[in-house]
Amino acid sequence: MANIERMNNKLDLFFIILFMVTVSVIIGLHIVNVVDRKLSNIAINLPPIRPNVVINLQKGEGGAYNMCIQDPASIKGSVDSQKKNN
Repeated sequence: MANIERMNNKLDLFFIILFMVTVSVIIGLHIVNVVDRKLSNIAINLPPIRPNVVINLQKGEGGAYNMCIQDPASIKGSVDSQKKNN
């Protein structure tokens, strides 16, 4: 008799855990669905990006090239003067 009661207790415990997992999955999927609907309404408008980069190559010792990348805003005067000379 005690063996059958122990079996019933284990079976009850199994079904309680199974029920809790099922309810947790349903609640979790509902939360994911609500968040997905809210995030689908968000739109981020970015202005077009036009990168302007000046790359200076200078031949160094041994035939190696040195590369210097600069922001055109920092050398605005030198870029304008180069355009006028050409």
